[in-house]
Amino acid sequence: MIRQLVITLDNKPGTLKACVGQLAAQGVDIKALEVTERGDGEHGDVHLIASDIEKAMAALDRGSYEYVVEDVLAVEMDDRVGGLASILDLLASKNINLRYLYAFITRVRGKSLAVFSVPDIAAAAGVLAEAGVPFASKEDFGDDDEKYKFKFNLEDHFGKDFIW
Repeated sequence: MIRQLVITLDNKPGTLKACVGQLAAQGVDIKALEVTERGDGEHGDVHLIASDIEKAMAALDRGSYEYVVEDVLAVEMDDRVGGLASILDLLASKNINLRYLYAFITRVRGKSLAVFSVPDIAAAAGVLAEAGVPFASKEDFGDDDEKYKFKFNLEDHFGKDFIW
């Protein structure tokens, strides 16, 4: 389980740039990002995973951004036809519904990551763990390689050199 920030922004040019700039100015390393339009199109939601969520929240507070913290799952899957379908099959077989997900290719050849929001995160994590699906925990997103013991190397997945 990891924590992500869900930031609400006005849907107009420059608002995402200003938010990301605020985070960058405070030294926040963005690990994953998804932006979606909501409601009547006047605002959008930014789903953001950072290496240091406390630092990210402090940066957002300084900029007076509206946000909430949400628990999600990040799972590793094979980057192949049907890779995501097999994960979804596991969840559906236990009647676990998705609120939303976003997925992306990693820098590790043959692997992808997907971030899931589900109503019952403990149930979903149990189903995936029982099936042997590797997933990231909040500790896996830190910047201090000596402090964190990775199940897989997120440097390879997200890389410190990503620029959003």
